Amino acid sequence: MATSSLKEGKSVFIDRCNLDREQRSEFVKLGGPGIEVHAVVLELPAQVCISRSVKRTGHEGNLQGGRAAAVVNRMLQSKELPKVNEGFSRVMFCYNDADVENAVNTYSKLGPMDTLPSGCFGEKKPHTKSQPGIMKFCKKVNALPGSSSSNEATNAMRKANDETENFRLGYADIVHTLAFPSISTADFQFDLEKASDIIVEKAEEFLPKVGTARLVLVDLSHGSKILSLVKAKASQKNIDSERFFTFVGDKTKLRSEGGLHCNVIANATNWRLKHGGGGVNAAIFKAAGPDLETATRVLANTLLPGIAVVVPLPSTCPLHNAEGITHVIHVLGPNMNPNRPDNLNNDYTKGCI
Repeated sequence: MATSSLKEGKSVFIDRCNLDREQRSEFVKLGGPGIEVHAVVLELPAQVCISRSVKRTGHEGNLQGGRAAAVVNRMLQSKELPKVNEGFSRVMFCYNDADVENAVNTYSKLGPMDTLPSGCFGEKKPHTKSQPGIMKFCKKVNALPGSSSSNEATNAMRKANDETENFRLGYADIVHTLAFPSISTADFQFDLEKASDIIVEKAEEFLPKVGTARLVLVDLSHGSKILSLVKAKASQKNIDSERFFTFVGDKTKLRSEGGLHCNVIANATNWRLKHGGGGVNAAIFKAAGPDLETATRVLANTLLPGIAVVVPLPSTCPLHNAEGITHVIHVLGPNMNPNRPDNLNNDYTKGCI
């Protein structure tokens, strides 16, 4: 059909995975005098590819649900990105929805006599961190052979997070994961022993209700007492360490710097629900940019202790685009600090509600 259409002077668009050079070669051969061959490369993040394939229904090849996730992972690991020297006159890379929209607009506006410049456009050069469209599977912390970027990311994770050495990153890419801070143990002086008891108790209660979803307690410091307390108490209760564990790292860079894929993060916010103060709240609002505050304002203008606001992040938000965070949950913790308003005067029963 493509050959017949080209002979009739028509332009042809072939929608196919075309994962490697060999698969593309049959279509490249259709080019020749007067016929340019272009490649539009959809190098979207692996998490996006998996999420879309898992959620779809009615696929003609039944590639949906859990089976789709496994197949997409396998395909992403074996892909070979197109190069101009394969026979393409133009290669255009798309890394997010905005890039895709730009590509569609570029080709939609072409007239019968119009042409596009030749060459490679939009390609991001590989760097020390994992490339956005490739999902790395690890056994313990050993990357797949031949994947230098995966080795570097894995080494960084091992160095920063000894306690998660046996955690498999491939599992993290598929499972919904909520990362949360030890709310109110710093700014509002909630007792660490009591806080760790509450965290472990609530995790144990919550996990059976949410299928395969995971909870991750995150702190910036390796010497964090709250992390060591929670880890020890969770172990005593035999809570599955792949479903609930601790992690050392910057909550706004869990994926890019720690190799940990989380799609939801909890934010210990202020009652104004604004960029301000210090700690986790300021860091998350800064990393997310104005998109987070705008999306938050649609849902709420203020917050009371014990109430949570779940804010979906648009795909344009840096936290969504670069770190794979799809939602931020704003939470205002109880105040045990006598020097601040609404102090609970060590009433831990009320503070735990």
